[in-house]
Amino acid sequence: MPDIPNWAWHEYGDRVGFWRILDVMDDHRLSANFAVNGCAIAESPAETLTRFPGMH
Repeated sequence: MPDIPNWAWHEYGDRVGFWRILDVMDDHRLSANFAVNGCAIAESPAETLTRFPGMH
């Protein structure tokens, strides 16, 4: 039997929560480190730099 509540929380975090955190950090000019899947960045480096211009 699937665990619907936990799946929903995970899905919300990926779809909405992450971007809300980035907006709050931008609003307050905060910086942070995030662990990001390197394969995802390698797959679309131009999009990654567009979404995260301060990333290096």
